[in-house]
Amino acid sequence: MRSPYLFYHSSNPLLSEHAHDLEVFQNKPFWIWDQKEHDIKFKETEGQCCHVDILGRPQKDGKDYPIFDYQKLIFDAKYLGGHKAHPVKKQKDVRIDIFLDRIEVHSDEFIFNIPYTQMINIENMDEKKITLKRFILVGLFALAWKKKKVYTVIEYNDGVDTQEIAFDFEKHLEKQQPVIYQKMIAARTKKDEDGK
Repeated sequence: MRSPYLFYHSSNPLLSEHAHDLEVFQNKPFWIWDQKEHDIKFKETEGQCCHVDILGRPQKDGKDYPIFDYQKLIFDAKYLGGHKAHPVKKQKDVRIDIFLDRIEVHSDEFIFNIPYTQMINIENMDEKKITLKRFILVGLFALAWKKKKVYTVIEYNDGVDTQEIAFDFEKHLEKQQPVIYQKMIAARTKKDEDGK
């Protein structure tokens, strides 16, 4: 079978035509995990479908490799709002990719990253914990919160402003929130050690 990656040139990604053009990365995922979808997008965009293909795939002994399934941790969630650049009137289905240095939040309309080093806090909240301050910060999405449901709120600084983003991790809450928390703590510890 012929490779769908005819436009892929990995000899020196730093010398590509997009080396100084960051717009090529805008609204593109880090990696497209579904192989069929990846093949289609790769052909449609002539190799510019995701960050990995734009920069150049990992190599070993001169051979290009994809990102393997064991390197990903992905789950579906509901985005309830709170990011000032991505307000929503009602909850939105999102996919959350967990990486070594950040989480990526993907919807049909936006993609944003939350680096662990920039996280201030991650906590559980139910409707009883919503204070006046939180209501002001997160706006109308708080009205969509269901009673007796536990939500995850991630507070982080995006380099410009502090964001308080709320998610419904649904069935993934007990597994994924601790993973994100541990990565946040590890990033903080490393940052403290590097600063000494």
